[in-house]
Amino acid sequence: MELQFDEQHIQGWADFSGDWNPIHFDPAVARQIQANDVVVHGMIPIVTVLDRAHGQLLASAAAPGWTEATVRLKKPIEARRPLWLRLTSGAASVSFSLESENGKAVHLRGQVRAAEAPAAPKIWAETPGASATTRAAIGSTNSVSHQPLEAVVDLPVLRVDGERVRARQAAFGALFPDLTHDWVGLSAQLFADFLIQHAPAVHDAALRTFGERAQTAVVVQTGYGITFSDERVAGALRAKTPLTCVFDQICLVRLERDCAGEVVWSVRASADTHDAVIMQMRVGLLMRAVSEPVS
Repeated sequence: MELQFDEQHIQGWADFSGDWNPIHFDPAVARQIQANDVVVHGMIPIVTVLDRAHGQLLASAAAPGWTEATVRLKKPIEARRPLWLRLTSGAASVSFSLESENGKAVHLRGQVRAAEAPAAPKIWAETPGASATTRAAIGSTNSVSHQPLEAVVDLPVLRVDGERVRARQAAFGALFPDLTHDWVGLSAQLFADFLIQHAPAVHDAALRTFGERAQTAVVVQTGYGITFSDERVAGALRAKTPLTCVFDQICLVRLERDCAGEVVWSVRASADTHDAVIMQMRVGLLMRAVSEPVS
């Protein structure tokens, strides 16, 4: 299956999410991450590929109650680069890879599969309203090349009106009409809300680890995972149900030694109605200090 993403996709996601990272608009900045042209936002190919893979899963097996999808981004995708999507069906799963140069370059790999319902997130403060917060976990690892940051970020729990959710869903559908599954638009909303509402605070915490290099850092997406119920997502949208969006785990891990100058963000979020989780999302982001200032 052939795919290609261009400046219209880039502009559409920037308008929807507020992500104006210069690697998506300035070729000179994109070259700092070894790209030859402006780079497509990671979420655009991710949700496109997952939409196609999930469609094949539904066509080849009984519709699962819950679906889990995982993606690793291995190489930036430049605007207008011809791509080929390979889908391989298995037992209650579909594996995929997005490639270019006749398979010599692999840009992302992943899988969608039937899954169990996820556990509800832990909210640190249960008080209803804007004062409720969720606290970021401090990053940790067993690898000697990683050092956890001594930083905790308090983030408000987002309670989103059902009418706004439907309006945003419609706006996403107008920008990306080829993506037809309800959960795709809702997952895009969840990630966009993180970028708009929470990313600046986390970004500032990460920048402090660079010191004088703080003005020469770019952020790229490295991974994505989502667990969702088709039935619950569709039901919440039909009923215009208010959603609670909980960002219950933000990990910042500084990479040392051969990975000096990089910080990993690990973001986990949940969307739920009054009494049930309908979706959980996990995002990996990498902040990298580059050799020249980013304008």
